[in-house]
This record gives sequence, structure tokens and C-alpha cells, in this order.
Amino acid sequence: MKFMGIDWKDKGYTVRIIDKEGNDVSGAFEVEKKKEDFSELIAKIRKYCEDEEVLIGIETERDVIVDYLLALGYKVFLLCPNMIKSFRERHSVSGQYTDSLDSYVIADAIRTDRKRLNLIKPRNDKIRKIEFLLRHRRKAIEDKNRLMNRLTAYIKEYFPAFLDCFSDISRPTALSFLKAHPFYKDIKDLSKEDIMAFLKKHNYYRKSGVSKIWKAINKEQLKVDPIVEKERSRSARFLVKRLEMLNEEIREYEKELTNILEDDEDAKVFRSLPGSADILTPGLMIIFGKKRDRYKNAQEINSLCGMVPVTKSSGKWESHLFRFGCNLFYRNILTKLAYTSLNESKWARAYYNNKRAEGKSHYHALRCLARIWVKVAFALWEKREKYDENKHMAAIQKHNINNELVRKSA
Repeated sequence: MKFMGIDWKDKGYTVRIIDKEGNDVSGAFEVEKKKEDFSELIAKIRKYCEDEEVLIGIETERDVIVDYLLALGYKVFLLCPNMIKSFRERHSVSGQYTDSLDSYVIADAIRTDRKRLNLIKPRNDKIRKIEFLLRHRRKAIEDKNRLMNRLTAYIKEYFPAFLDCFSDISRPTALSFLKAHPFYKDIKDLSKEDIMAFLKKHNYYRKSGVSKIWKAINKEQLKVDPIVEKERSRSARFLVKRLEMLNEEIREYEKELTNILEDDEDAKVFRSLPGSADILTPGLMIIFGKKRDRYKNAQEINSLCGMVPVTKSSGKWESHLFRFGCNLFYRNILTKLAYTSLNESKWARAYYNNKRAEGKSHYHALRCLARIWVKVAFALWEKREKYDENKHMAAIQKHNINNELVRKSA
């Protein structure tokens, strides 16, 4: 049996193959992210391993080389960066490291500790597509927020009255209004009828919107330097175009997600959870996946997503530390689920309030609540059942009664 370590880099990989005694048999060699290099990698595996089985370790499960190796039937193990750091201490006391050293460290970790590592399994094509869509959507939202902050800063300099016209100036109606009326002088003579006609044209029918814009128009604005007004308005115009493109991109991702999940049975299970909605539902699907044997219990999911602390103990000493080594994308999904459930579930709100009363911070309380939601979701996912708030409330009440009886009998 041979063991191969792949140290991941932006433009390629550093690879090394060792034998069962830990001896280096191939030396460190470079592989680029090209089909030709992948073919050469397979040729080297066959050269150095011959007919022996080869087990492979890598730092990430979302990479083209992982999909390539899995498709060819190789067993690939996942090592998170924090694990590699601890394994590295076996080979480098000084703490210094190189890509060449890390490729050996990864290979040696597979040789000695593979029973404690997660074997990467080929994922369902639908789940992979959903994850790509969600990640692209998140990136588009991050770009949108960045541009919105810049646009807001510019508008504060030359057209502050506009910021009082809309609660969210990133909305299509607000951006269209700014394009049609780029300066304060363009809005100060508008009548309520003009405002109402514009909003109706953009399918906005709330009377409060008209009142808000009318109030902002009649609020006196300080005189702005003509050069500042000209230059900032030009920059704002380009930002508006980019924001409109991002809005369209985000809508397209969301539409595609809706179409993918339309008839999916797991999506129906996760959508039944309070506060899951159309975006968190696909998020839960990529966390849980399609294979029911992927996790032994809900605790594994909570550890993967950073919902439970890291416990360290020695003798009578024990400490619980925040879990930094986790999938941050998954953590964000579960934290949002906990937050959105507060207004949809009575028991969730009560649980959160109790944690806050205990002195926990907002996000700590949300992680505690998310941990419970994972247990609930895991049970429903295994049984393929939808969530029922009344049934869950009854189960909580029964659990509390049983605990009270045990306490009194003790």
C-alpha cells in the first residue's frame, strides 16, 4: 500500500508518494491544474505504486482534482488546515514549513491516522450544482454590499436627500429613481403625482413610499461644490449600472435554485423548518447531502459546522473553546436558520431568550439554538418527514415532565 499527499495551491499542487514505512518513494513533484498534468499524475501513481492500493490526502474536498480522482475510483481523505498544522509538528520542531514538507506531512497523516479522517465520497450532481449556485450567490451579494457602501459614501457627499427617499437604495426601484433623477435639483420640483406615477411604473404601490420621498424632497439640502457634485455623480452612475447587473445575477441564481428544488423530497423536508425559506433550504441540502449514511449522528454535523465547542481536558481540568476549524460556509447557513426561526417558532424564541438570560452573547445563543435545529433536522431527514411545530412542542413538554419526575424521585 502507498500513500499520496497533495498540498493544494491556487495554481496547482505539490505531490508526494510514500510507502507503508514512511519512506519517500517519489520525491516532491508539481502538478498544474491542467488535464495534461492530471494524466501525468495518474501515470506517476501507476509508476510508483504499480499494482498496490494508493490512499490519497488533500486539504479541500471542493477542487477539480478531487472530482477527477474520485471519478477514477481512488480513495481520497480530507485533512483540514488545523489538522495539518498539528501533524506538521511531528516533522518540524521550528514551525517552519514548505509546500514540499506539507505534501509529506499529508501523506504520512494518511499512513498513520486515516481511521480518524473523513473519506471524501462522490457527491450527488444536484447537490454539487446547488452548492455552486449558493456560493456564487453569496459572492454576488458580497460584491453588491461592497459597491453599496461605496455608492452610499458618494451620495452622502453630493445628494444626501436621496438617502432619505428609500429604506434600501440597492432595490431596483431606488436605483431607477437615482438614474432618472441624478441630482437634487431634479427632484425638488417633483409633485406627489409625479412620484406616484414613477413608483407605479416600477410596481411600487405603497402610499408610505410617496410620503417618504415627498418628505425628503422638502427637506432643505446644503449647497454642494459643483466639482464634487459632477465627479461623484459620474462615479455613482457607473456604480448603479454594476449594481443593476448584480441584482440581475442574484435573481438568476435564485430562480435556478427554485427550479432545482421544485420537486425534491428532501427540499420539502427542510422547507418545513420554521424560517428556512427558499435560500436556507438549499443550504441545508448541501450540508446534509443525499446519502443517509454520510453522518452517524447530528453531532457530526454540528462539529463540521462549528456549532459545538472544542473540548480540551487534562486530569481534573477541562476547557471548552470556540471551534475555529470548521466549514464557515455551513456555519453561516445554520446561524441564519437559527436567527430566522426566532419569529417563526415559539419554542425557538423561548430557548434563545433563556440562553441570553444565562449571559450568553447573541451569536453564542444562536449557535446553541442552531445545534438543536440540526438535531431536529437530522431526525426528520432520516425519516423523510416534515416538521410539525405542535408535535415538537408536545415532545418538549413530555421531555420536561419526565425530567421533573426524575428530579423529584432522586
